[in-house]
Amino acid sequence: RYTYPAYTHLAPRTDDTGTGAIDGLAGSIVDLSIQPSEPVSMARLEIGGTEGGGGASNLIALTKTADDPPRYVGNLLLDKSTQYRIHLSNADGLENHDNQERPITVRADLAPTVAIVSPKDTLQVRADDSVPIHYAASDDFGVTKLDALVQVDERLPTVLSIPLKDPGARKAEGDWTLSLADLLRTLPAPEPGAAQGRRITYQLRVMDNHSPDAQSGFSDKR
Repeated sequence: RYTYPAYTHLAPRTDDTGTGAIDGLAGSIVDLSIQPSEPVSMARLEIGGTEGGGGASNLIALTKTADDPPRYVGNLLLDKSTQYRIHLSNADGLENHDNQERPITVRADLAPTVAIVSPKDTLQVRADDSVPIHYAASDDFGVTKLDALVQVDERLPTVLSIPLKDPGARKAEGDWTLSLADLLRTLPAPEPGAAQGRRITYQLRVMDNHSPDAQSGFSDKR
């Protein structure tokens, strides 16, 4: 059974394929249940390591349930791809032969993406113009924040928040208007004799809902 991180809003999933392969999102908790074919006195998982005992490994003792016949259960946090083995032994010290390596594949939460759909080309504008921008952002679990980073000449970028219609949705597409007059009012006037033309560049930054640290993605600069 896979229990996914809370920020994903995914329902738990049970895997009954019986292959033993573990494949899930980083940060998920996997609950394992093993049903031995005969009574055992010891049951544990060996995480990591290699065949023959090489490499560092971590041993996790499995807990016997009250079922009849009993099962052995345990859980592990998915933090990196590796492999594991199941070790069982009975009261006579005989161990299971099917203790081959089984894969643990951990999938990363992908960073969000954002693109400026339009305008596509460099524009020549007046200082009192407004520039309509159409954007498209997406994330595998949720887009929570969108900003425009606007730079005038060589000054530090100004960060302007772009409201989202549905914060937390996996896709965010819409229109936003960059008011040059409002932007330029926040800056000092050009020095006497300085060139009147100003170069304005901008790009968009999107944030996702990854916890505890949100991930970000950037559009191309325009």
